[in-house]
Amino acid sequence: MPVTFKINGKPNANIDELFKGITEVSERLNKRIIMAVQAACLNIVTMARNLPSPPETLRHTPHQPNYIDMTGNLRQSIGFAIYDKGVKVFSNFLTQGDGATKGLAICDQTAVNFPNEIVAVIVAGMEYAALVESKGYFVLSEPVSHLSEELKKYLSQIKI
Repeated sequence: MPVTFKINGKPNANIDELFKGITEVSERLNKRIIMAVQAACLNIVTMARNLPSPPETLRHTPHQPNYIDMTGNLRQSIGFAIYDKGVKVFSNFLTQGDGATKGLAICDQTAVNFPNEIVAVIVAGMEYAALVESKGYFVLSEPVSHLSEELKKYLSQIKI
């Protein structure tokens, strides 16, 4: 026999139907949150990938804030992955090369620490990315500084 609840002494709804409706709304909201996070992350990695690269002729002269992209490996290793309760639901890397493979591995390793949440991991997969940043060049730090405003923009557009 279905369980019902009463409002002002009158049967109002079947509790199973109520939970089904709540579950459906929750799933729609979850999908829209993931889409908003995806859009924000895509904007950030696009910013990072599109940072201008000074010409090689400036190699031994100061040229902050952007690094000289000699091989393209560092720039191509920039990407992100999104996980929902430990399951990868989206990833974005430009190539299937060494940098992308390393970047995705870092994403997977990081997401393990958040098994019950939606988590997005933005990385530069080449191991020397932190060294380049430590020398004062932008790899991810400057673009990622805009992540909060990007997330707010997309999350505020969610309609259920």
